Amino acid sequence: YIENMGVEILGSKTAAIKKAEDRLLCSKELTKMGLRVPQWTNAKSKEELLSQCSQLGFPVLIRPSFVLAGEGVVLVKNKEEVKQYLISVPPSLFDRPVLIDRFIEDALEVDIDILSDGMNTKSFILEQFEATGVHSGDSYCVYPSQKISPSLLKELDGLAQHIAKSFSIVGLGNIQAAIKDNQIYIIEVNPRASRTIPFLSKATGIPLVNIATKLSLGASLKQMASELREVNHFISVKKPIFSFDKLPGLSTTLGSVMKSTGESMATGLTIEEALAKF
Repeated sequence: YIENMGVEILGSKTAAIKKAEDRLLCSKELTKMGLRVPQWTNAKSKEELLSQCSQLGFPVLIRPSFVLAGEGVVLVKNKEEVKQYLISVPPSLFDRPVLIDRFIEDALEVDIDILSDGMNTKSFILEQFEATGVHSGDSYCVYPSQKISPSLLKELDGLAQHIAKSFSIVGLGNIQAAIKDNQIYIIEVNPRASRTIPFLSKATGIPLVNIATKLSLGASLKQMASELREVNHFISVKKPIFSFDKLPGLSTTLGSVMKSTGESMATGLTIEEALAKF
């Protein structure tokens, strides 16, 4: 409504936000771009969701649009779990089509934080410790990557460039991907800052928020070249912090809904040194 009133939106425009945050539109766009995504379909009712999950094949992820911290996202392994899920969901869940993804088991999940001016992109690739299925906010992660091959890192960077341009992302953005059998699958695109931006800013020594603000105001990434040089060259690890002891009765099982309430960070010349500091 604000944009329709003539107010200029800085950074990524509302059309870009909708295309990325609407799970159905996002999956359609990624498929149209020829990128590898998990097999997917969508449902507009409880009956259709139950039928489509069975047709796609378990396990599957059920993913409503426009959610934060994985709220409403659930991994189901059989038809009975789908029925249990449907008992608790409100009718408003189907105000928009609900996306159903085939779950990629035993894959390495990757967070890609990006700075973009809409045409050019600088990417930062974080490698998660936990496999797919655990929310990225609840996973240990390391920067720079320790296990991903140089060729896959180059491919991930190229995908980030392609996606940021196609989705017209300006400022900060985030892409989540999974690697299975040396194949990269794009899981989701977020045209906004992720929770790992403070961690990355400390890990690299790059003032990411300052640069993103200038990009949102119209600067180009090339103009920021001197500010984009990494000044820290050690290994940084992010550790999630949980408050299970302060929230009695809460399940401690990790999954697609974020449960951590904070994070800590350690650095070292090696990943072993960094981990030993926790």
